[in-house]
Amino acid sequence: NKDGDKKDVLYVFKDKEYWRLELYNDGKLSTGGYPKNIAANWSGLPDSGFDAAMAYTLASGAKTIYFFKGDKHWRWDMGLNRLWSGYAAGKNTALGFKFPGHRKR
Repeated sequence: NKDGDKKDVLYVFKDKEYWRLELYNDGKLSTGGYPKNIAANWSGLPDSGFDAAMAYTLASGAKTIYFFKGDKHWRWDMGLNRLWSGYAAGKNTALGFKFPGHRKR
């Protein structure tokens, strides 16, 4: 398949690994070369994995992914393929919202 034929991309994370799944318009699914190590390809994220992730498009149009582990979070810049500049782990409340039912374990 050609890159122009791609329909959707989905990242799946489990423990220390991730998969990139590409779904094409013709219904075919590509997973070639995966799983890969998170720490080797997502520099700055916890190498022990994380609890949850959420994709979000900012008002500026920048596509981001928020990663959560315990009471900390990281914001990934999808356009630059790196952690958001000056944006290291912080308390989840710094996002301006709290997650119902979220508590320390």
